[in-house]
Order: sequence, then C-alpha cells, then structure tokens
Amino acid sequence: MHTKSLQQCLRQSRNALMQNIQRTIVRQRRATYIKVVAKLASSFHSIYENHNYNPVENGEYELLRKLSGIDVKCIFDVGAHIGNWSCFVTNLFPQANIHAFEVAPVTFLQLQQQISRLCKQRIHLNNRGLSDSNKCIEMYYYPDHTDLTCDRNRFPQHLHQVISARLQTGDEYVQEKDIKQIDLLKIDVEGTEYAVLKGLNSSLEKEMVHLLYFEFGPFSVDTRILLRDYYDLLGKKFWIGKIYPNYVDFRDYNWRYEDFRPAHYLAVLRSRPDLKRLLS
Repeated sequence: MHTKSLQQCLRQSRNALMQNIQRTIVRQRRATYIKVVAKLASSFHSIYENHNYNPVENGEYELLRKLSGIDVKCIFDVGAHIGNWSCFVTNLFPQANIHAFEVAPVTFLQLQQQISRLCKQRIHLNNRGLSDSNKCIEMYYYPDHTDLTCDRNRFPQHLHQVISARLQTGDEYVQEKDIKQIDLLKIDVEGTEYAVLKGLNSSLEKEMVHLLYFEFGPFSVDTRILLRDYYDLLGKKFWIGKIYPNYVDFRDYNWRYEDFRPAHYLAVLRSRPDLKRLLS
C-alpha cells in the first residue's frame, strides 16, 4: 500500500473512531464512567499543558539553571514576595546585581530578613511595586496567603487587609539607578504583569531587556488583558514562548492559546538567538 493511501486509511479510521466516541458521549453524558473519563482527560491535558505554579516542577528553575553559564549582571525580581526566587538566582549568578520589588510592608520585612543571610551588597530591596505610572494605590494583602497580594479583592474567601502601596514605572527606576541593561526580568504580580511591562516600554524599545518571563492565566479574565496584547507589545522585539518543564516552546500567536489557565511565558530579545537556542 502506498504511503498516501495508508495515511488516507488511517485518517478515515480516526474520523470514524471520533464519531463513535462523540455519539457515545451524546447518548450517555450523565453516566458516571463518562464523567470519570472526562475528568481524567482534563487532568491529563492540564499536566500536558503545564498548568503548574510550582517553579521546581514547571520549568522555571530548570530554565534558570540553563542560563547559569551565561554572563548575567542585572536581574529584576518584580513581585519578590519573601525572596525565594531572589535567593535562588543569587546562588546561580554570583556576579549579578538583583533588584527586588515587594509592595506589602509585612512581606517586605520577611524579604529583608531572608536576604540578610545572603550577600546584601548585590541585592537591592525596594518596598514598592512597578507599574505603568507612578502612583499610590490601595491593594489587598492576605495575612494567611501573603503570596496573593494584589490590586483588587480577587480572593474574597480569604481574610484580607487593605494596604497602601507605592508604584513606580520601571523606566523611571532604571533611569534613577543608571541601569544600562537588564539581563533577566521576572514578573509575578498577580494579574498586573502587563502594566509592569507598559511601565518599561522605553527600556523595551531600546532593547535594554534581554530576557523576561511573566505569568498569564485566570486573572486576565477581569483585567481584560489577552495573551495577544503581550504579543502585540513584545512581538516585534522578542521571540515569545511558553515554558515547559524541560524546554521553551517558542511560537507565533494563536487564539487557541487564550485558555486563561495558569501558564508562564518567556520572551527573548531577537538580537539574542543564542539564548533562544539554549532554551528551546
């Protein structure tokens, strides 16, 4: 049988199988076994698509390890929380200066305490956040879930406190500190990642940021910021890809990626094909 005929036969068999499955589901959608299979399929797909916030498992730390052999001098940790990520990159990149940003005062105190055990000369702590403008706003701090601090009450099931937070544009901070290049920018700010990038627009346009990664997911439902907005903002200067446990899948935009499930994306400056090859 010719290859073309074999492929056609396989395609017809697959289509027939899918039609049979569809008919079975339509007839027995309420059956327990159908619900169990659906749940298993959903869980499988979630694992396959790396819907995982744990940096040890989802590829974030593996990505950083791959970068440990390159010359990294300046790192931004936006949404530093208590400093676990900053501590990790401090050990990986012994020559780098790290600028860590945390808005919540109580969390910032914990950040200071943890960083005090490291090389403080290389880590610059800022009790403020980055955004698209300079301002002071009310934010929501969750004492029992300090990693969830955000600009709106997204977690009403948890006890919260309203705090005053100072925000600054990244471009202004870069100018204040006379920073010439940001080798690695990490953004984890519970739904306001796009605003952080807008506040760094001048630095991005000047190609001062070489590599950045950000979260995209369910909070985009209420911010109304789509993955397409990130591609529109970054796509001319950066290759963009989704982070998986062992590699980054660099790819063009497709509306099918707008699933609002937890995901981490990486952007690499187009003038750094070495980084793209290293991480692909």
